[in-house]
Amino acid sequence: MPQPHALSRLKGLGLGIALGASACTASIDGPDSLPTSAPGGGRSGASGLDPNAPLDPNTGIPIACDQSQVLAAPAPILRLTNREYRNTLADLFPGIDFDVAPLATDNKDNGFDTTGSAQSISASLIEGYHGQASRVASAVVANLAAFSTCAAMTPPPSSCGAELVSTFAARAYRRPATTEELSRLTALFSSSEASWGFTKAVEVTIRAVLQSPAFLYRVELGRPAADQPDTTPLTGPELASRLSYLLWDSMPDATLMDAAGRGSLDTTDGVVTEARRLLAHPRARAAVATFQSQWLRFEKMDNLKKSAAAFPAFAPSTAQALADSAARYVDYLFWERGTLAGFFTDTKAFVNRELAPIYGVSAPASSELSLVDVNPSQRAGLLTQAGLLAGFAHETADAPVLRGVLVLSRLLCDTPPPPPPGTPAAPEAKPGDAPMTTRQRLEVTHVKPECNGCHASIDGIGYAFSNYDAIGAWRDSDNGLPVNAAGVLTNTLDLDGTFDGTVALGAKLAQSVQVKACVTEQWYRYALGVGEEQLNTCALKSTIEHFNASGNKLPELLVALVSSEAFRRRSVITQ
Repeated sequence: MPQPHALSRLKGLGLGIALGASACTASIDGPDSLPTSAPGGGRSGASGLDPNAPLDPNTGIPIACDQSQVLAAPAPILRLTNREYRNTLADLFPGIDFDVAPLATDNKDNGFDTTGSAQSISASLIEGYHGQASRVASAVVANLAAFSTCAAMTPPPSSCGAELVSTFAARAYRRPATTEELSRLTALFSSSEASWGFTKAVEVTIRAVLQSPAFLYRVELGRPAADQPDTTPLTGPELASRLSYLLWDSMPDATLMDAAGRGSLDTTDGVVTEARRLLAHPRARAAVATFQSQWLRFEKMDNLKKSAAAFPAFAPSTAQALADSAARYVDYLFWERGTLAGFFTDTKAFVNRELAPIYGVSAPASSELSLVDVNPSQRAGLLTQAGLLAGFAHETADAPVLRGVLVLSRLLCDTPPPPPPGTPAAPEAKPGDAPMTTRQRLEVTHVKPECNGCHASIDGIGYAFSNYDAIGAWRDSDNGLPVNAAGVLTNTLDLDGTFDGTVALGAKLAQSVQVKACVTEQWYRYALGVGEEQLNTCALKSTIEHFNASGNKLPELLVALVSSEAFRRRSVITQ
């Protein structure tokens, strides 16, 4: 059986992966880990590349890319995620208190809730929008002075209705309302005022606007451009929304909308200026944290449970501390360490008294998490964080398959295909069986020809995590036997070879062009709301080149991303 090619998604290769009869063991992961296109299908149709095109050794992108051609991704009509919806309501009505009820859970595609193709609408979601619009409108009319100066006057001036409709619609729609939209809203306001009075007209109009597709969705039509028939530049307000929802998880502020109105976002320098302003704000940290938690599958740490018999000291507070520690750590890596290499080589962790035994460090005096040095021979970077290791493990034992797939799918952009239907679980130890390590138990079945094609790449990485048990604590033995953490990387751009342990794996990943290209792709997919099969990898080349020039500083990756042509334009839909 042919090996899965680790660059199939980065190169646009079309290598098929044949799956044999189901005899290998253990599931790879939940539904969010499954590829969005046929296994091994790559993106040759999207990129139009020669599947054997050589790669640029500095970017991991095919040399055959024509850089004279402006490339852009499709612009799906994106519904505000629940997070974006909540933040937008808060920013749209500052100074007005109202409750935000939970909405139907957002669907995810390969971990991301921003992907348009995964979003859906349901009766319960529509009812949720209706109820929320009513609650907000009621809160507004109870505090009209915080909403509109003229609306709070007694009586309101005759021009107030039209002024309120025009101003509010433009803010809610994140663009100037069209003549037709203003006509409809003004007519609604006038008829409501005639029937029920001014205050009720305000309430009815707010309810209508908050249930409008123009508020709930981000529609990007672009503007005509004769220079590039296959792509079109976004309008200023459309680009302002792209910037703000990526970097702040909310609607553009007044400064950004003013820049859009002046035409400042039509230039690269103007976009860079606004991007740096947004990144300097504390709200950017929360937005980046959201991406990183989805990218790295932090939901695996939700409701973390471990066997009381195997780990008697593990409590709900331990689980929460592990999750909080991992979140604090990736935030520190992005903003304080600031480089991609630091994600894999930093030798610190956030630890409190409860986590100190897991990390093998002296217990801090406080129960609060604090940044401490860890043993560099045992831990370095993200992949040795106890919370992440515990999330990608079972209740009683470590999970080499889950940990291997994490690296392949999130750091190398090579998500393996799911196991064939009917694949049995990994064999469990039975009374009287000779002691075996987790690795030895899996090797019994994974060596079979029908399994080895996929598991050779998964296990070659996953076994390197063998020094960490199910709660992420270091161990030298497993089930009384010495740990074997030897690993191997195959079919990669620049990582092939053997290594010993996760610290050594991290050192290899820190210098990898493939990892750099994959992280860039993950950010692009999240930012543009597109699936893996929709993104032309050639469009990433200039961003990776700017990322290289910055010394691989992670905030600069975002500046390079949002100032790229691929971010500032959309592909043209042709019939």
